Amino acid sequence: MSEQLERNKVAVARFFLEIWCDHDESAIDRYIAADAAGNDPGFGVGRESFRRQWRR
Repeated sequence: MSEQLERNKVAVARFFLEIWCDHDESAIDRYIAADAAGNDPGFGVGRESFRRQWRR
């Protein structure tokens, strides 16, 4: 596997570990883009929209 693929796998694993398993809200700012949008139009755009969904 390429080094980039391995780095991506590590980043995704950290994302899930820090945000979902460790409940580290500050990780949202490290992993979610300022203009991130979900597939659901009701989700909204950005970190604060993600944060609202995450807190549920």
